[in-house]
Amino acid sequence: MRAKVEEQKKLLEHYEEKGYLYDRHAQDLKSHTAALVRVYDENVHENIKKATVHRQMAQEQAQHEFADCGTPFVNAARKCEPLNSN
Repeated sequence: MRAKVEEQKKLLEHYEEKGYLYDRHAQDLKSHTAALVRVYDENVHENIKKATVHRQMAQEQAQHEFADCGTPFVNAARKCEPLNSN
């Protein structure tokens, strides 16, 4: 998603510098591209927030499971079975 933001920013810069190449459509292209940059940037921030929450949830779950068994386990179907340390 960050790549899309950067791509659109470069495109917007191009439209601002070379708007004369696009005649009447230049302003529409600038507006549309600026809107895409905003949307993509908002999505990046939202995805980062979601990833943080998911990381916290996974960490909490791992702590609870470790506290229940005393050791990490293989999967939820076979709780409290220690991992092989091979």
